[in-house]
Amino acid sequence: MPISKTIKTNRITARDKLSDRNGWRHSIYSPSAPAKDYYKGQWKDDKKEGKGTEFTRYNWLYEGDWLNGLKHGYGTLSRTAKDGTTFKSYTGNWLHGMKHGFGGHWYQNGDYYEGTFQKNKKHGFGHMSYGTKAFYRGMWMDDYPHGKGVLNQVTTAELNIIPLTMKTSKKHGIPLLVINNLIFMTNHSF
Repeated sequence: MPISKTIKTNRITARDKLSDRNGWRHSIYSPSAPAKDYYKGQWKDDKKEGKGTEFTRYNWLYEGDWLNGLKHGYGTLSRTAKDGTTFKSYTGNWLHGMKHGFGGHWYQNGDYYEGTFQKNKKHGFGHMSYGTKAFYRGMWMDDYPHGKGVLNQVTTAELNIIPLTMKTSKKHGIPLLVINNLIFMTNHSF
């Protein structure tokens, strides 16, 4: 005759089960962070998944999609300055925690890039505004202009439009500007 036994779970196992995170959770803090990172959003199997908002101890704010604990899908990354103002850094697609696909990136110096990204780098077709001084529209590879493109330079009195081909020197990482078969070394600021 079988004997019925009650299966006992120890106290640690029971508390661990209670702390499993699935679904919506609010005010979840990272215990290892000295200033406490904050996350509000959906979880699956103890990992951020679905829609959520994360604020880090370094004042970065991400609002968007998550998959398996990483930024994945569409989202916006912003930074809060010490004076309380928020500076948008990137809005667009993410893949496994990296900028990937179409997006827009704002730089603190006033530059703006809109186009495709691959593994956190400008890659493919994109448009870069260098403040009010110059605009480049064309192909990119590994964060540098590469291939066919058009550079519009604003001088004091007029706008110069220069069709060009960009090449990147992989050995030294220095971009080269080719205009009418003349090669110029640049410091990546037009």
